[in-house]
Amino acid sequence: QGVPSVGVGDGGNEIGMGSLEATEWANEGAALRGTRMCRTKTDRLVLASVSNWGAYGIIAALSLLTRRNLVPTPQEGLRLVQQAVAAGGVD
Repeated sequence: QGVPSVGVGDGGNEIGMGSLEATEWANEGAALRGTRMCRTKTDRLVLASVSNWGAYGIIAALSLLTRRNLVPTPQEGLRLVQQAVAAGGVD
């Protein structure tokens, strides 16, 4: 067995949105935005109006389950973004 995967998406191009590729909503939405749907599927998919908010929802749920505040402070969030960009990450 592999490691479970989770995707968080809002527009169709995020990893995991391949789970929706055959749906009318996904194909029409991508066409309206002039983008292509991601074809990569994940074990679980969280849909959100803003993918960052969906990720924060996951973090909040994990915080409740672990009884620890896992939500990053604004400073930690900035540091994480800076590290991702320095490593070659793009949006």
